[in-house]
Amino acid sequence: MVPSEGAATEPWIVVEIGSKRAAAVPDWPAFRSSLESEIQRRGGALVSRDEMPADARHAVVIGWDDGDAAVHFAAGSSAVHALVLMRCDLSSKSVELLSEDERTAVLTVADASDRSRLAAAVDGHLASRHEASDIEIAPFDAARLAPVIAEWIADRVSEDIWVEEVTISTPDGWRLGADLFLPADAVSAPAVVLMHTGRSDREVFDRLASLLAARGVAALALDWRGRGASTNLGRFVDFTSEQQNAVAGDVVAAYDYLATRSEIDGDWFAVLGIAHGAGYGANGALGDERTRAVALMTAYHLLVPEQVEVLQSGEVAVLCVAGTSNKMSSGALREIYKTSTNPNSRLMEFREGVLGYQLFDLHTDLEPAIADWFAEVLDA
Repeated sequence: MVPSEGAATEPWIVVEIGSKRAAAVPDWPAFRSSLESEIQRRGGALVSRDEMPADARHAVVIGWDDGDAAVHFAAGSSAVHALVLMRCDLSSKSVELLSEDERTAVLTVADASDRSRLAAAVDGHLASRHEASDIEIAPFDAARLAPVIAEWIADRVSEDIWVEEVTISTPDGWRLGADLFLPADAVSAPAVVLMHTGRSDREVFDRLASLLAARGVAALALDWRGRGASTNLGRFVDFTSEQQNAVAGDVVAAYDYLATRSEIDGDWFAVLGIAHGAGYGANGALGDERTRAVALMTAYHLLVPEQVEVLQSGEVAVLCVAGTSNKMSSGALREIYKTSTNPNSRLMEFREGVLGYQLFDLHTDLEPAIADWFAEVLDA
């Protein structure tokens, strides 16, 4: 799913998933015809589920009536980046899927006179955490609604990001699974390596990685060795202390891989880590001259003398995100922040939440703030 030369003009498709009940609505054929014309006028194509190309990279799903089928189809395809739910019923499972899918923007559409589906539209809208999600509540008017929906879809396509699942090989034999999030037209973009906690995997970064890519910063959400998809040589829970310390090398391996990508500036890297991932991230990044910024979340990491020198030099900006209820972690992060002489360094403290991914759930403005910080510091 890497953008090729001229990717901005690559055709995009809208996959329709509907029920026979929707097609039986008297004014439905006229509305569908209007929407298809509006989509074509903006450079897209409206196709059925069976007509979706197997190698599609740029797709939007629109569900007519059958919201559950549309939500499940979108959740199962990495090519889908936006979802329209038109006069749909939604089960509690579908609402849960929407709340878990942080990559997909959702537009819910309902007629205020249809009380049950209005409730479903509101539930679906409130479940989505994507910044571009929206809700349209209005009478069913083909002449007005078709352009509105087509324009929303076109906006999502124009601001789209690329997501590619990759495997990174380390010098000592590990095969690391990762998701690479790229701005759609990336050329020499800076990149951030995202390091999860010892209790999670790369999926905790879906929303943050998307926000970074939307701001012009590539993001590599990494399963470090022994976690997630990166278990070809063992599991982290079985590691010795020496093996755990070697996780820091995964940051360097990620940097080396990113440097091979034409979309990325090989001398302009950063890392973000949570808890144990923050320690490993700092150990790998602060010893590498390609590092421009480090974000440490709810970490216990104590800097070694060489890392203190890097921060005191001001060459690397540091963002420290702390949960004050954990006094040991927040105290360590305050000291790290005080060590830095870079004018872009910043300390953010929260009274609620202990681990970084908990802070994401409790403070929905935190991930956008982190993405903004990286974009500013990396001059994206």
